[in-house]
Amino acid sequence: MSTAVDRSTAPHAPTVVTFDAVRGSRLRLTPTSAHPGDAAGAVRISRLVAPGG
Repeated sequence: MSTAVDRSTAPHAPTVVTFDAVRGSRLRLTPTSAHPGDAAGAVRISRLVAPGG
């Protein structure tokens, strides 16, 4: 499976993750901080868009 991450370069801009099409009923995302334990390393998912095929 191929995965690409287009990281945001500005505050409040989205980071876009794309991957090959898959079939299934669930999706697990495991966000990993670039700065664990630091306030600047906070990770959240504020919006998730999963286009249907």
